[in-house]
Amino acid sequence: MKVSIITPVYNAEKSIERTIKSIIRQKEFIFEYIIIDGGSKDKTLEVISKFKNDVDVIVSEKDKGIADAYNKGIDIAKGDLIGIIAADDQLINNAISELIKRYDGISDVICGNIIDFNGIRYRRRSSNKDLERLKKGTTLIHPATFIRKDSYIKYGFYSLKYKCAIDRELFLRFYKRGAKFQIEDIDISLFASGEGISTINPCIYAYPEDCRISIEYETSEVKAKTFLYFSIIRYYLQKLVKYIIRSCRINIFFNKWMVKKGKFISEDDIRRFNFIE
Repeated sequence: MKVSIITPVYNAEKSIERTIKSIIRQKEFIFEYIIIDGGSKDKTLEVISKFKNDVDVIVSEKDKGIADAYNKGIDIAKGDLIGIIAADDQLINNAISELIKRYDGISDVICGNIIDFNGIRYRRRSSNKDLERLKKGTTLIHPATFIRKDSYIKYGFYSLKYKCAIDRELFLRFYKRGAKFQIEDIDISLFASGEGISTINPCIYAYPEDCRISIEYETSEVKAKTFLYFSIIRYYLQKLVKYIIRSCRINIFFNKWMVKKGKFISEDDIRRFNFIE
């Protein structure tokens, strides 16, 4: 099974080196590594050039957004399975060897887990096996997803119509057209939340785009907009709860409880993942 990894990047001089190192340390399991740069203005390309012997393809040119960068990489890729690891993220140690072991060889899409880091703590987020839930929101974890090259050709590449909900639109399109999904409990990548337009404030782009996608894929406009308003209210309520927890100084007890419940990652697991500093 040949695995291709694509890293889209734009002005990420502070984080791109960690991303590259996390991928090339697993090079024995990776068929090719492709970096698609959107014409960075900082020192990103200088950092990338240090690893030119370890990166199979480097493209640097202006694009039409993140979906366009994804599509350029997919078009170039020659592997059977293609994964996308962004320039702020890391591939978890031994993730590719475990993925190859678990992959059934026939599914169009295989999804695992990410370790979500918000600058303070680590939390595991898993893909949901109930694919019907895609009709309500993004329930599969894109940074932990690998898709067959021939499945992209069959079901289509990423849509340029959206800025940040492109993963949900693609998943939903694949599902509606009969693609086969394999959901596994595999830790794939470290995800740095809070950096992109979809996480800084999802009420601006992510939730409205989700509403449009739901309507596009046969959810009634009333239901879609109701869920949009519910998502916005829930987002601000969660922010309020987090503020109260921090203000009341019960963070330590809350964190210990979450680790015990398996929601937050323990220090032992963090060492096992061997994240690159």
